[in-house]
Amino acid sequence: MSPLEALEKAVVVVGGQTSLAEMCGGKTRQQHVFNWLNRDKKLPERHAIKVQRATAALGDAVYAWQLRPDVFSKDDIAA
Repeated sequence: MSPLEALEKAVVVVGGQTSLAEMCGGKTRQQHVFNWLNRDKKLPERHAIKVQRATAALGDAVYAWQLRPDVFSKDDIAA
């Protein structure tokens, strides 16, 4: 699974772009998630652990190393 596919899966697991934005917190809006998907093609690394925890809590984990393999490895992160 590519990082973009992992991000797309996370959006589905949490219930949409708005839900993912709310879960990321701060000033993150749906438009940011749209840009990650369509312009940037990746999730900012500062949100990877939040997304991992949120998706794991919903029973279908998308891991930080799947979202950002350039930053995290399988050995670094546990759900």
